[in-house]
Amino acid sequence: MGEAHQHFAPWTENVVRALNNHQGNALSGHPYTCPADGSGGSVKHSDRRILVANELGWFCPFLRCGYHQKWAYVGHVVASTPLDADRVARVTPSDREALNDG
Repeated sequence: MGEAHQHFAPWTENVVRALNNHQGNALSGHPYTCPADGSGGSVKHSDRRILVANELGWFCPFLRCGYHQKWAYVGHVVASTPLDADRVARVTPSDREALNDG
């Protein structure tokens, strides 16, 4: 899927809540995960790869990793947050570019 299907951070509280709910819902499909496959000390990174959302995007819970992703699929946002659907629909390519530069 291309950028037209992506919703870029910064995200509202409702979007963050919806995305984190998606992460813990087996019916929502595969969760967003960190692509890193290394290990960190006594805790294997692969055991903690499910990303956590906040207003700035997705973050790997393994603190030493530093992985950050600034987008989520629009369907995961719209399906859970109907009040934000209009905002998502109005994001233009130039909006996306500005958000990604930040």
